[in-house]
Parts: sequence; structure tokens; C-alpha cells
Amino acid sequence: MLFALPQWLDEANWINRSGWLLRQGKLWSFLGDDGGGGLGWEQMLLTRWHPDPAAPEVGYFFYIRDLETRRYWSAGLRPSGWQPETYTLYQGPECWRLVRQDGGLELMLEVWLCEMMEVRRLRLINHTSCTRHLEVTSYAEPVLTDPYVDACHPAFGKLFMQTAALPDGLAVWRRARSPEEPSRTLVHLIYGHEGKLTWETDRRRFLGRGHTLRIPEALSGPFRLSETTGNVLDPILCLRTQIVLRPQGSKELHFGMGMLEDHYALPVHLEQFRCSLTQLGPSRKGQRRKIFAAVQHFRSAPYRSATPEGVGPLPTAPLVYDNGWGGFTETGDAYVVRLRPKTEGTLALPPMPWVNVVANEQAGFIVTERGGGYTWTRNSRTNRLTPWYNDPVADPCGEALYLRDEVVGVYWSPLPAPAPVAAPYEVTHGMGYTRFRHHSQALAQEVCCFVPRGAPVKLICLRLHNQSLQPRLLSVFYVARWVLGETLSDRAGIRTRYSPTNRMILAEKEGRPVAFMACAAPEAAAVWASGDGRSFFGAAGRPEAPEALTHHRHLKARFGDSLDPCAALQVQLSLSPGAQAEVIFLLGEAVSQAEAGRLAQAYSQPEQVAQALAEVQQFWAELHGRLQVQTPCAALNLMANGWLLYQTVSCRLWARSSYYQAGGAFGFRDQLQDAAALVYVRPDWTRQQLLLHAAHQFPEGDVLHWWHPEGLGVRTLFSDDRLWLPYLALHYLQVTGDEALLEVPVPFVQGPLLPPGVTEQIVHPTAGPVASFFEHCLRAIDCSLETGPHGLPLMGSGDWNDGMSRIGIEGRGESVWLGFLLYAVLDGFIPLCKQRGEQERAARYQAHREQLRQALEAAGWDGAWYRRAYFDDGTPLGTREGPACQIDALVQAWAVLSGVASRERAQQAFAAVETYLIDPAARLVRLLTPPFEDMHPHPGYIQGYIPGVRENGGQYTHAALWVVQALARMGQLDRATELLTWISPVTRTKTPDDLGCYQVEPYVLAADIYAEPPHTGRGGWTWYTGSAGWMYRVLLEEIIGFGIEAGRWLTLRLSWPKAWPGYRLTYRHPQSNTEYHIEARREGTQPHVWLDGQALRFASTHVRIPLVQDGASHHVVLTLPVI
Repeated sequence: MLFALPQWLDEANWINRSGWLLRQGKLWSFLGDDGGGGLGWEQMLLTRWHPDPAAPEVGYFFYIRDLETRRYWSAGLRPSGWQPETYTLYQGPECWRLVRQDGGLELMLEVWLCEMMEVRRLRLINHTSCTRHLEVTSYAEPVLTDPYVDACHPAFGKLFMQTAALPDGLAVWRRARSPEEPSRTLVHLIYGHEGKLTWETDRRRFLGRGHTLRIPEALSGPFRLSETTGNVLDPILCLRTQIVLRPQGSKELHFGMGMLEDHYALPVHLEQFRCSLTQLGPSRKGQRRKIFAAVQHFRSAPYRSATPEGVGPLPTAPLVYDNGWGGFTETGDAYVVRLRPKTEGTLALPPMPWVNVVANEQAGFIVTERGGGYTWTRNSRTNRLTPWYNDPVADPCGEALYLRDEVVGVYWSPLPAPAPVAAPYEVTHGMGYTRFRHHSQALAQEVCCFVPRGAPVKLICLRLHNQSLQPRLLSVFYVARWVLGETLSDRAGIRTRYSPTNRMILAEKEGRPVAFMACAAPEAAAVWASGDGRSFFGAAGRPEAPEALTHHRHLKARFGDSLDPCAALQVQLSLSPGAQAEVIFLLGEAVSQAEAGRLAQAYSQPEQVAQALAEVQQFWAELHGRLQVQTPCAALNLMANGWLLYQTVSCRLWARSSYYQAGGAFGFRDQLQDAAALVYVRPDWTRQQLLLHAAHQFPEGDVLHWWHPEGLGVRTLFSDDRLWLPYLALHYLQVTGDEALLEVPVPFVQGPLLPPGVTEQIVHPTAGPVASFFEHCLRAIDCSLETGPHGLPLMGSGDWNDGMSRIGIEGRGESVWLGFLLYAVLDGFIPLCKQRGEQERAARYQAHREQLRQALEAAGWDGAWYRRAYFDDGTPLGTREGPACQIDALVQAWAVLSGVASRERAQQAFAAVETYLIDPAARLVRLLTPPFEDMHPHPGYIQGYIPGVRENGGQYTHAALWVVQALARMGQLDRATELLTWISPVTRTKTPDDLGCYQVEPYVLAADIYAEPPHTGRGGWTWYTGSAGWMYRVLLEEIIGFGIEAGRWLTLRLSWPKAWPGYRLTYRHPQSNTEYHIEARREGTQPHVWLDGQALRFASTHVRIPLVQDGASHHVVLTLPVI
């Protein structure tokens, strides 16, 4: 019986890539004529591959390397691209065969399928009179999931996979996220080898950062495979062996790739796999032959890649916290990365992509230090203009910029990818822009990328300065591969056309606005355009050497549909000696061609672009300038005075995307918490976010867990989402005193209730009844009051920790943490209800609060710390007798933050936190310990993560900040400050050794830091984390002790860390621009507070300073006794 293939494979005939499909039962194998292809099982992808030419170079490949000459090539044309003397394919119903000749060596690769396994027989024949010493290396990337799921978030899926070595092979399996999910396993075996077998399962070790499969590090020089297995984070299956071929001799190797539904059945089936591997292949009867006499993309190229000629100096201003890769500018509002060439001629790169997330409310882009990334408008997930690859190892480029000297005949990239010169590049990630500088070929080159305020367009401004004594004829190329949707499969149906009047390429697709690329250049410049990626990149599809640059003087004007849709512009201009020129490219979206033309005209002159950039920079400077701090800890100052708010606004609220996670949607709990951090500088944005989220609540009180701006969302059984609305409303009211918010009418959304046994459902809600914002908060509380057998709130399908998705799935599991959050909400709403005349409700809430407190102290206490939860069957989680998660940081922190824990129990619980969760050597605050591993009852998908990663025992920065907050509330300010400096990425990247461990960006927070060998201390996903907003709040409110009360008072706590001699803080009122300059220092023997030279009276713990709105500057001096 033959099963249906994945939809994108059935519809792959539009992509101009030919191949052959073998099928047997559930197993299928697509074999491209060029050597690419992938392996699948029913609708599941076993090895990574996509038929679209815009997909990165992935597949199941073999490399052959001559150990004497060090030259290597691949069995097919891909991925090495080495030209064979002859190349012939034989295709039959049961077998596929490739034969190629290279320098007297014949290679034959035969592929067939047997039960649960694909077999590849590699035969090498030496037709020379010399003995050949060869090395054979296999390579494949395991997937073991649905192709769409993998395409949506490949980096996420890799965190659930583990590898192991087998006799004569390797295994990789996907850790089950639930008891019902099979632990699928892929086995890669070899038969017939005589030499030593080595292996690799870590993709970054094999490929090398910034490398491709065409030139992987594992085939460059005398590189040895590491034989790493286990928790590798980005798994591959790679086997290597050496063979000796005598003159006229031959050798056969058999490779197998087998699939199992259950990892635990591997020992039983391993021998069966080995037997399949040794059997003879099927008959070649019925095969048809395809001869490739000459491969077009291998012909001699008239243009070549540039060498480091005419290299000039780049700016060398001193940097703050320079760690060898880069550092902050002296003003702290930009981070500079300096890339230098290695001895072998490639650029040395940071261990992971160091990116910028640049956005406004309508559009944005992500850009790495190499120039990789993607662009979107409206929705960063569902409306990507260019591809989001989510590949931190190779960092492919879906957009690229090139220069070509038409006289000398060389080409290169003014960015560090995809065709860099082996010369220095400087990358500046600023707030709202990224700038690249490079000087080679006697040309000073500068590229600035940004999105203007209020426009759905990305601007790429290239400035050239001819510093030679010769006139120059240069071509500038900008190319982008269209997606116009979510994944590469959405590229079907795109039609491209060109408007020469305004030098604009248009990309259209039914039912959506028009995307466009345009350029503005000197009037005398000539422009050519193409809408076909195949004609630009060529059959080889190499961004580092596209055929349009290597072989063609001008772009081919190919437009229409049924192409590889892209936008490519070539601008040719002349530069006199000493002359400068600017070329501006625009990439965006508009409702019509006329609107696209208007946008292009608005940014057609360098002066207009410079003004737009200045407006962006002024916007961020004004926002950050509203609150500035100077503490003795520079690592905290740098984050607080710009980067934390920039991360929160640009990434979390506007982009809702990052290099590692491109969600596009609003998360109910997520963006609410983000906006809470803005209440001091943009309270109107906080208010707006509260109202937006209230409008995505059902009349029953529950809410959409997430929703896209277009309306699509998910209704779930998550128990905490709704409570963040009243919790953060209390924070907003406390700071602003804006009680008018409570009266604002807000509509509900309506949708079907979840059927019994269903934990989540995608819905398209409709408009529902309208109620006051206050009523929305009350309904969120009222639907959270149901309790379980221990008197604790029901867990549902998860609380704050999404990964604990099965603890309360049957409706009886309880959350101790949720009890603390609910207690804090009730504590704030009881007086609010009384104030508004809701006496009966206030009494009911008060009674429930007391019952909840008793339940938390009884069922929630484990004897030395607080428990985490109770499963549906009553099994406690977070107890010293448990096999996993014996202690959880989240619940200990919130026991203090809610006010439930007594002083004695708080100290006892945090003594346990210090003992079991805080790791001084690694400078980590683990979320929980020990990690989940085969626990029963099953806690949920958290157990699928490999141990020590993300919520499964790593440091989850969100929770670590709540630990810091709780310590500060307990009066342990110095310990809280110490932990906060651990969390700062500046502290974690001060030296090259620090950076080698942490690896990710030094200027933005990571959502998590790994906490188990071999990855202890390595930063996880950066940028898209709500911890940025919480770190801002924790530093201001808890460490410094700053606050605003009811919009009328500025409050300061009469204490700060003992290790600090003092601090300075400047606050500018967001409405009146009234400034308060605060200086806190230690002097004398008594505390004193002065406002504009007048002494103020104060309470024992805080001082309240009148917050006037007179537009003037006021000076506050706070002194505490010398310690």
C-alpha cells in the first residue's frame, strides 16, 4: 500500500528541479538529478530537504576525498559543485543509479528501498595505474517530524533530539513530548568498511560557523570528526571511513538509513537492518538513462571572486567591554562587531549569529553580523517577504548585496556574506539600524539598513567612495528571494513583473497586497532587473558565486509566474577618482503599485534617507532618555539605559520575531508583561496593551493563549493567561492612578467552547458583547477560583511553564505557583472592589484568599520548600522524594512576591534555592532540578527537551529574575544584585573565554542558558524573551528602589546594595518633560532627603517626592549613613 506524500512534494513540479521518486509502502526517497533529495515516511520527513531552490543546501550526501591531494567532491553534483568528466543517471521503478567519472576514478551510487530502510551502495573503481587513498563521508540531517512543523521552527524541533553511537553506525531519536507520541528513531549504518569508522552528530562541528555543505570545515584540511553523541542541539548523521584502491581495483560500501516508530525497539530491529544492508539490490531492468554531457553551470566564468586588494583602514574607535569580537560604543547605544580574516582566507565569526531586530509598527527585518536574516511586513510569521531560515550554523542569506568591478572583472559582497573579501568588516548594530563598513578594491563601502518610522518598507543605503586614482565602472546587485507567506512552500503562485518607469520589481499573489523592490541611483546609472532566481543564481544555486555575477554582463529580464520567484536589480554606475555615490534599495509592501511608487519616491534621494534615519535614531534616543541610571555596575547601566527597552519594544512588541523564534502573534501573557515595563516611560503604550488583550477574552473569562493580528488564535486550557490581565492592571493603576481605565468599554470575543478531552483549538473568534475593562478583570478572576482536591487552583493544560502540559490535563491537577499568582491578584482587587461598591464580591474574594493561603501553606509546603504542583492522580511535583523537579525556583520566588510566605518559610525556601538551584561556578540560577527524564506520570512536553535545556533544568531567565526580585524583597539586596549581574549578557561576555562559553549576543538577554554538560553556560534563544522587560523592572524597582505612585509621587526606597556607594538617576515625566535628577550617596550618620535644596520628611523605608508637571528640572539628593 502506498501512502500519500507530503503536499509540498506532490506540488513540487513548479520548481524546475527534476528528480526521481522511489516508494515502498510508507517509505519514500526523492533523488534529485543533481544529487540532492530527502527521505520520508508517509507524511513525515526523515532527513531534512526541501524541493524549493530557495531552500539551503541540505540533503543526504556522500563526500569523497583524496587523502593525498586533499581534493574532495560529492557523489552528485551537489553539494560540492565539483565538475565531473561524465555524469549519468539510470532511473527505474525499484532502483536509482548515478555514475560519474573524476580523474580516472569511477563512482557508482545505487539506491533502493527495502522494508523500513533505504540502502545506498557506493562503488568506487580505480582506473588509474596509481594506488588511491580515499576517504568516504556520509552526511544527513535528521528531522523525524512533519515537513511543515520542521519548516515553521527547525531550531525548536532540534532541542528534542538525541544521538548515540551503534556498532557500525549511529542512531538519532526524537524524545517523546507525551506518552502517546512515538519516540521515532532513525538509524544510519555502514557495511563493508575495513578501516576505522569515525562519526559526527554535531552539525556545527561538521559544518563550521558560517560555512555551507559545499565547503564544510570537516573536509577542510586534516580535520578529525569529534565522535560526539548525546545532547548535541543540532544533530546530523555522519559516518567516515577510509579505503585503499589498488590500480584497477574497486571497493563497495553499503549505507543504510532505517526508520523505527519506537526508540526502545531498536535492539530488536538492529539485526534486521543489518541483514537488509547486506542483501543484493533489485534488478536494474527497466531503467532509463539520462546523460549529462556538459553541465552549464560548470563552464568557465569571465568574472571571478575578489581577493583582498586595495584594502584600507576601518575606524578603530575604542570600545567599552571589548571582548575581542566587539564592544559597545562609548555612548552605549550601539554594539560594534569587528570581523577579521583567518589565515585560510575566510572571515572569523562569533560563535553564534549576533543579530539586530529592527522594526516599526508595520514592518521590520532581522540582520546578523554576516548580513543574513529576513524581512516582513504586517506579520513576521504569516507575511514574510523573504525567507526565515532559522539556521544559526550556516546563517544562509535570503537577501544579498554584491559589487562587481566591470573593468577588473571581480565581484564581492560589501557585507560579510555571502561573498566576502578576506579583509576586515565592521558591523554596528544600533537601535533602529545596522551599519556595515568595509574597505577593499580601493573602495570605501558603507551599507546602512533600517525601517523608517511609519512606513512598511526596508531601506538599504549603499555609499561608495572611490579612493583609487582610476575611474571605476561598477555594478551593484541586490537580490531577494520572495516568500510572500510563511514558509518556502508559499512561494508557489507568485507572479513577478517590472516597472522600468520607477525601477521597481513587483511581486503579486492572489488575495494579498503587492510586494516590491525598487532602487534609487545617480541619474546616469543604468538599471537591469530580473524576477527569476534560477537565472540569477544558476543551476548550482550558489549565493557565494551566483551565475549572474560570474557569467553575465547584465541581468536577464525574466518575469512572470512558474519561475523561482525573486527580485534582482543591477545598478551600473561610474565613479571618478575620489568621487562618492549612493545607491538606495527599498524592499516593502503596498496596497497597490501606485502606493509602492509613492513609497519609492519618498525615499529616492540620499537627503530623504538621511532624514528618515535621523528620525529613527531620535525616536529611540528620546524613549531611552526618559529614564537613565548610573550605578557602580556598568554592566547593568548599559542594559538599563537602552538595550532592555529596545529589546522589549522593537523585538517583543513590534517584531514579535527573532532569529530563533518568529511567532508573529501576540501572546496573552507575553506582551502584557512586556508592556508593563513601559509604564514609567510610555504609560500610554501600557494602557493600550491592556485594552488590546482584554479585547481577546471570551465572555466565560478565559482568553486566547495567542492570536495573530489577522484574527486567528488558539483557545486553550492554560490556567494563568487570564490572571495576568488583572495582575498587570494593578501595576498600571498603582503607577499611574489612571482609574478611568476601569470604565473603558471593551468587547469580548466569542467562539466555541473546547469539547471535552480537547486541550486547545484554533479558532476564528467573532465580536462578542461589550463590558467595562473592570468587568473583564473580574471575569478573569472568577473563572480562576475553581480548586482541586488540595484546595489549590486547577492547573489545566499548563500554567506559566507551558511545558508542564499534562499535569492537569484531566481537570484535577493543581498548580501551587498559580495559587501564589491568584493570591496576589485577589490581594489587590479586594480593596479595589470595596472602593467601587462591590462589597459582596470583595467579601467572597477575601474568603477565597484566606482559604487559598491555608491550602498553599498546607498542601504547598514540602517541609523545606514549596512544591510545584499536583498531577491529576494526586502525585506531588516539587518534592524531595520525586525523581525529577524536586525543587522549582518559580514557586519559591512567588511565595515571597505574593506575600504568602512567612519570613521563616521564605528564608528556609531560599536556603534551598541557594543549595540546589544557584550554581556559583557556572553563575546560573536553574529553573528546576533535577531535569525531567522518563518521569511517570508524564509532566508534558517539558520532558521532551534534552536535560538542562530551556525549561527542563536550564536557567530560564524569566524565573531567574523573579528569584532576584524575591531576594530583594527579603532585604538581601547585595545577593540580589550579584545574581542580576550574572544574568546580564555584558557580564557573561567580558573576556574571550567567557564568550567562548556563552556564545550569543553580549547586548540583549537570552531567554535561557543551558545548565547541563556539555553545554553548561551556553546562551540559548536571544531577543524574543519577556525577561528583558522584567530585568528593567527588577533593576529599577527592586535593586534601586525607584517607583511612581498614583501618578503623583516619585518614590525612593531608603536603602540600596551595601556594596554601592550610591547611584544617580534621571527621570523625565512622559507628559510634561519635567525632569528629576536624583543623586543617592552615603555620607554622615543620619539619612536625609532634599528636593531642590529643601529638606523632605520621610517614612522609615521610603520617601515620597511630589511629582509635579511644570516642565522644569528638579534635583533630589538622598543620603544614607556611611557603612
